[in-house]
Amino acid sequence: AAAAPAPDVFSVMTCCIGPGPGQLTSWAALVADVQSKIQVSRAGIVCVHHVPYGEGPAADTFVMFQNLMSSLGFQGALVPTVNLPAAVTHAVGLFWRADQFELVGSVGTVLLFDHLLKPRLITDGSLAFFQSPFTAAVAPLVHRTSRRRLLVCSAQLSHPAFRASPVTTLCNGLALVTRLHEVSSGAAVLLCGDLACLPGQPLHQLLTEGLVTALPTLRPDIILPFHQFALPSGLLLRQAQMAVSPSNTDHIFFSSKLEQPASLPPAPAATVTLRFAD
Repeated sequence: AAAAPAPDVFSVMTCCIGPGPGQLTSWAALVADVQSKIQVSRAGIVCVHHVPYGEGPAADTFVMFQNLMSSLGFQGALVPTVNLPAAVTHAVGLFWRADQFELVGSVGTVLLFDHLLKPRLITDGSLAFFQSPFTAAVAPLVHRTSRRRLLVCSAQLSHPAFRASPVTTLCNGLALVTRLHEVSSGAAVLLCGDLACLPGQPLHQLLTEGLVTALPTLRPDIILPFHQFALPSGLLLRQAQMAVSPSNTDHIFFSSKLEQPASLPPAPAATVTLRFAD
């Protein structure tokens, strides 16, 4: 018989809920798909993005998805994006198995740049954020067995009604990881979701190499919010997974305080098995 996994090993899953090109539209299909993915991955943490939110059927999906995750043994939250005029409103969410993790503090929100020139700064007393349709939910967790701390972020850096340039996405990504590093207080960091970048694009280079060596040519009137595009000192991220669909990219990045056990079989797409590093 196969040996039982170590007590500090857990699986992480990220997925787009839709609707969108190639995404699920019926509630029955959504339930079946989510349950199947969680069963296959044995996920202890589930990050979701592009969850329909608003009035009518979208509002029903929002509530029913929270109830579904609760029925599967998860706690967590869905955080809506800012409601822009004539824009499709979505939510990002993160959920954790109540028997594996506990929340310490509260779920925070990081709302990022809507464009490069006029970010509107707001503060909720714990996290600084910018009003825009690009949103991230952040939860400080403790692993119940090992008592190790984990800061989980579920992000949505794309939006079907709001096209962002690669440089805007880079600014969003750098602002997000900088804030995660600031509030992590030494905890392991897990970044999941639709990060709106592919290999060769500036944000992907930042996350995988730690430094952006060249930016696209910009108009002379654009003032960037950063003087240098590099990961904060002491933060090293490793890419565990990337899955590309017609409407989004699913990423999983983790800090050096987490590692992938070498002895375990490969995980399904947009899923990774992790453990706390010694």
